[in-house]
Formats: sequence, C-alpha cells, structure tokens
Amino acid sequence: MNGLYSVIRYELNLDLRKKKAMAVFGMVVFFAVCFSLLIPKYANGTFFTYRPEAWDWMYTVAEEFDTIVAGLFGLITGGLLSVDSIAGEFENGTISRLYSLPINRWEIYFGKVIEKIAMFTILSLITIVLSISINTAVSGIQSDFSWLPYFILGYVLSLTSYAAISFMFGSAIKNSSLTFTALFAAWIFSDIAYFFIVFRHGFSLIIDAMPYINFSEVLPAGFLMFLDHGGSISLTMQVLGSFKTYEVPASLYVASILASSIAELSLFLMLGYIVFRRGDL
Repeated sequence: MNGLYSVIRYELNLDLRKKKAMAVFGMVVFFAVCFSLLIPKYANGTFFTYRPEAWDWMYTVAEEFDTIVAGLFGLITGGLLSVDSIAGEFENGTISRLYSLPINRWEIYFGKVIEKIAMFTILSLITIVLSISINTAVSGIQSDFSWLPYFILGYVLSLTSYAAISFMFGSAIKNSSLTFTALFAAWIFSDIAYFFIVFRHGFSLIIDAMPYINFSEVLPAGFLMFLDHGGSISLTMQVLGSFKTYEVPASLYVASILASSIAELSLFLMLGYIVFRRGDL
C-alpha cells in the first residue's frame, strides 16, 4: 500500500505542475461559467427547453443538451488529463523513475487510476458548484443540493471511462498524440454507431447503456429522472422518420446504465493493465 500511495502522491504533484492540467482546469471553469450564464437566457429554442425549477440548468444539460457538447467535455477533460499519465511518460521516458522504485506494476498502474479519479472528482465538484452558484445568481432560482452526490458520481464515472480507454490505448501505443487520436476516433465511432442503431431500431435499455464513451451526461440524467419521476420515464425519439414514445421504469433505467458503466470501466481498466504489465520501456 505504501507503493500505491507513493504513486498517487507522485502523480498528483506532477499533474498540479503541468501546464496542460492548468489549461484543462481553465476549460472546466469556462464551461461552467458559459453553461450557467447562457442556458437560462437562450436555452428556450428548437433543440432543448430550459425548465426554471430547483433542478436548475444541470437538468437541461443532463437530459436534453446535445451529446456533442457533453461528449467533448468528457473527452477533453478525461482524455487530456490521462494521455500524459501513461502514453506521455512512455514517450518522454519519465516512467522509468517509477520503474526504478521497489514497487509493483499494478501499484503504478492503479495508483495512476486512483489519482485521476481524485482529479475528476475535484473538477466535477468545481464545475457543478460553480455553475449552480452562477445560475442561482443570474436566474434567482434556489438550487436543490440534495442530488449533488448523484451528479458527482455520474460525472466521475464518465470521465474515468475516458481515462480507462486512454490508459488502455496509451499502454499499447506509447505516444500521446496517437493515443488522443485513437480516443477521439473511438468517440466519433461510438456516436455514429449509437445514433444509427437508435434511428433504425428505436430505444432499448441495452443500446442506451452500451456506448457510454459518448455520453458524459447519461448517468447524471438517469439519476435525475429517477429522483424527479420516481416510477417511470417517458422517452420520445425519432425512429425511421416517425416519433415513438417508450415507457421505462426509472429504477431499471438507472440500474442498467450504472451496471453497464461499471462493467465497461472494469473491462477497459483490466485490458489496459494487462497491456501495461507486459509492456517495456
């Protein structure tokens, strides 16, 4: 455990000194400020509708905001912060410092994973709390903080999914630019596959839960709908040119997304560790 703690502390100190980490932090603050200022003023339009309720702007982002924005937020935040942890350190040779220490490779790998989860928790908390505060000041709506833990869990799981895939690609490719390119390509492919399947065949719990890489807001949306609706959720979507409505039990919707997220996250982490354990400098 001492080795694991040493890796976590080493990675945290390294991240806090990186210009890229500071740039990502600035981007998080920028997203938070923009969303909380723009959505109450301009969200009532063709693509989504702002509900001035206690759920405030996060409800809109979680349930109706376009996946391109939410997906890119997760890709940039989860991907950029994770690319340097393995691929970048292989690329510039700094990972040899950890290899020279009397610690196991699983401590190196999962120490990096735990440190990233801590970073994502901090970033998610800052994003959500800052956005809520600004939105409350702008719209005068008193936010309900009782659902904050659910949002934090949702965003941390989502960002960690990007990190896990980045670790898996980085352990195999060992080049930061190529790793991020592969991560971006995977996100584009999953987006296209998801919308093609849903447009052709309609909604299903399995399909909606599977492509977790492209939905930063899926799990928070599920939690919100469960807290808001309780019994069932009505989902309306376009299938082959016509609109169809699906009634789904809220508890089943949340459980399927949560189970799928954890399963995919575990799979990516274990595949990444297997590649990392067998890799050389």
